[in-house]
Amino acid sequence: AQLREAYAQAGEPALRGVPVDGVYDDHDYGLNDGGVGWELKEDARQLFLDEVVGAPADSARRTQRGGLYGSRTLGEPPRQLKVVMLDTRFGR
Repeated sequence: AQLREAYAQAGEPALRGVPVDGVYDDHDYGLNDGGVGWELKEDARQLFLDEVVGAPADSARRTQRGGLYGSRTLGEPPRQLKVVMLDTRFGR
């Protein structure tokens, strides 16, 4: 409940209407260096995607192996930027 409140407040009010994407470090969602053995990491992933990112229910990031990693391309050709987001702690 406390984590859900913190995530809900992250978008208030300055970030409303601004696209937010990213990943978290393991201590941001619970147990520092918890990695593969932390039993609540799947709950934390779903909560982060719901409350911070606002990812759709069918987002691949909800079920993919290895955590929240992903990429996003910003801009239009020929001026584009690809942002790669790594999740190096989820399965460690």
